[in-house]
Amino acid sequence: RILALRKLPSGSAPPFVVFGPPGTGKTHTLVEAVQQISQLYPEDRILACAPSNTAGDVIGLRLLDALPRRCKLFRYNSPTRSVPDAAFLRNTNFNPDVEAFEQVPASVLREKNVIVTTCNY
Repeated sequence: RILALRKLPSGSAPPFVVFGPPGTGKTHTLVEAVQQISQLYPEDRILACAPSNTAGDVIGLRLLDALPRRCKLFRYNSPTRSVPDAAFLRNTNFNPDVEAFEQVPASVLREKNVIVTTCNY
């Protein structure tokens, strides 16, 4: 599966859907795919959508460890999400001055290489 990614020309990849039962390596596969795509096509941007906040946090935390420093990872949380529920606050839309997640301008998102969010905003 991952080797097939190397054959894709930059900018032409369709969306990928990774699904399956628990414990089958979905998160590992996704993190590996994002890592390889970001290395092969450093100018491309990746949007990773998860079905829940917990899944998004897990993916975001694993990507923080896996991606090279030059990669700008951003974990976008719904402004209605409660802060204590969040697994991590760095590289997110958390505003410490108001202790809440906020909307961010599109210009901020355009600066990021990888954005992790949920499908159920």
